[in-house]
Amino acid sequence: MAFIQDRARWKVACCSRRAGKTVACAIILLQAALGRDASTNLYLTLSRVSGKRIVWRQLLALNRDYELGGEVNRAELTITFPNGSVILVAGAKDEAEIEKLRGPKYFTVVLDEAQSFKEYIQQLIDDVIVPALMDTKGYLVMIGTPGPVRQGYFYEAVRHASAELRQRMNVAANDNAEPEEGAEALSWSVHHWTVADNPFIDDVEDELAAIRRRKAWTTDNPTYQREYLGRWVTEHDALVYKYDQERNGYTALPDRSGLHWFCLLVVDQGFHDADAIAALWFRKGKPGVWMEELWHERKQSAGQLVDTVKAIYALLKGRCIRVGWDEGGGGKKVAEDARMAGIPVEAVGKGPGSKIAGVEQTNTALVSGCLKVPVGGHAAADAARVTWDPKARGVRFSARYHTDIWDCANYGLRWLVGIVPLNQPAEDDPGVNELEAWQAERADAARKRLKVNQDRRNWARRALGGK
Repeated sequence: MAFIQDRARWKVACCSRRAGKTVACAIILLQAALGRDASTNLYLTLSRVSGKRIVWRQLLALNRDYELGGEVNRAELTITFPNGSVILVAGAKDEAEIEKLRGPKYFTVVLDEAQSFKEYIQQLIDDVIVPALMDTKGYLVMIGTPGPVRQGYFYEAVRHASAELRQRMNVAANDNAEPEEGAEALSWSVHHWTVADNPFIDDVEDELAAIRRRKAWTTDNPTYQREYLGRWVTEHDALVYKYDQERNGYTALPDRSGLHWFCLLVVDQGFHDADAIAALWFRKGKPGVWMEELWHERKQSAGQLVDTVKAIYALLKGRCIRVGWDEGGGGKKVAEDARMAGIPVEAVGKGPGSKIAGVEQTNTALVSGCLKVPVGGHAAADAARVTWDPKARGVRFSARYHTDIWDCANYGLRWLVGIVPLNQPAEDDPGVNELEAWQAERADAARKRLKVNQDRRNWARRALGGK
């Protein structure tokens, strides 16, 4: 109740699973709608489908059980009340989606599953939500469970907690005394509770003990600590991609003007998922692969994607030695359209177990320091969120978060086996004087021709045993 009754304009809650977050979100939204006439109140999570599954039923139940008088529009996922207020359930899974949220004035915005949002969450809050709350002097509520690594906007927000609360959540102090931007710029009121505080679940300790026995977990297990105790505990083994910023991040691509630089162009096609296009830059025989993120966009038409790839390929022509295309999920027809447009597309290798094998190859290049990705890019952000499914039998990706850009690396690195030493750290390029290299190559070719001509003139002497 303390979280619901807190009148701070910016409040954040870090909870465990089954802690009652959904009920709290629904009550906050209903109180806001009923307490402020003609107000617009927004529930926001990664996707509209997720919002319908998470909070929509709870809103309907409370509206029905307590006869609150809300008129339900199931198609639009809205509830409109007699005082003119409305509750809207929406999704914001990428930059394009958040643009649709601009315009209205909001009184209360609840941002749920905050740990699952990518780096655009800062743009969503700073550029869209906070300005939309100015007219109404409205409220922003952010709520979620701990992520697999201690970083990101949500983590920075909960670091504003008291020392006692930080210790319970296992988060570091926020030492920025004069914050300027991002999560640190808002004075968050921080709350924390777990399933043990949920009054609607009986015998919680017995239930938790049963989960630990079934999973063969101790109380120190990182997944157990995050999921059921609401504590930020990094589980490196749970992360799919072994990216380390110091080892694998770059802020600027190396100079690729030398003719000894080549690239692979890889296209991972999606629709609801993003289309991702990346170039993998390398030098034959030299360790080091630099992934350049060229495109990352959702809901393009087939024609738009082909036009984008064609324009990129035209810029890389002469350096691009192969173009790989993910032909799964309807991609085969689009790849054929690309071939008709003059792009020499090849299907990337896919088959049973191939995705796991591709991840292993990518991790070899990451751990060795051979693969470099842009700091602040999609790959770096996704590496902190893409995890294995701890509940699966065998090896399986968690469905909580999907990456597109890492598939470009997975596909492209297979083609570089035997061309680039992927198990060795990347070497800096000392650069090559193109004129000197050309002159040296011509001189070497002339010496070889001279020797061949001498050998032809002296064949009879050699045949008689002479030198």
